[in-house]
Amino acid sequence: MFASLLRCILLSLVVLSAAACIPIPYKPGSTVSKGDFIETPPTQSVRYVEGEVVTTLARKIQSRDKGITVVAHKDLEAVAFPEADITLDQLLEPDRRGRLRQDYGLSYLVLIGDLTTTELSHHGGFIPLLGAGTATERASVGASVIDLVDGKTVTGISSISKGWGGGVIYGFYGLFLVPMTDSSAYDGVAKGVVEIVRARVVAGPCKIAIALATGLQTNTCPDGVECPAAGPATTTEDAALPVPEDALPPVPLPPAENHEEQRQP
Repeated sequence: MFASLLRCILLSLVVLSAAACIPIPYKPGSTVSKGDFIETPPTQSVRYVEGEVVTTLARKIQSRDKGITVVAHKDLEAVAFPEADITLDQLLEPDRRGRLRQDYGLSYLVLIGDLTTTELSHHGGFIPLLGAGTATERASVGASVIDLVDGKTVTGISSISKGWGGGVIYGFYGLFLVPMTDSSAYDGVAKGVVEIVRARVVAGPCKIAIALATGLQTNTCPDGVECPAAGPATTTEDAALPVPEDALPPVPLPPAENHEEQRQP
């Protein structure tokens, strides 16, 4: 995720097996926007694979709202996905939607796109035994929520996280601050899904399914450009996000202008 961290580890292994390279991960905030700016054409390829992305998003959704159940893939694939890949119009055929709702109690389908990570800036460099550098990166992911009653898209979700990282190597030791922007971007999607579902199902249990949509628009809000028809974005700070099982507690960012740059949407 962070190229400098990899270089630090490789240098440490080559120079001295006892050398210490310490990564300090932290979670920046995420900016979440909702609107009709994400396209889900009938020919959209949809894949129903219970991999890391789906299980991570399911865990984040259920940690925010215990009343929302993400139905396991193994229970649905015979009906919804007899083959690994399917198009959206095939998935949303009336008979298939009816079976998913009646037999499994599904109310919504969440399509999650590909995560996109971009390095926005990089300063400094590393040589054996010495170096320092900083970088700013952005992770973005798009999603779409579909109502299985009529097969229509409720709304799209865009989640963007920007993080500042930096590191230093001196002798046989290194220290790196690593932004977990990918995890924060998925936190934003989970937050958006829960808000959308609870706006329509105010209370009580609700069942949803998550599927991968390769090529779904993911970077809908470039720096300095507002999302069309998205309305005001909601910025979720570290303190407002539940810390997942695989994350360390957030640590304070360094002072000065780099910190301020990281907070811009």
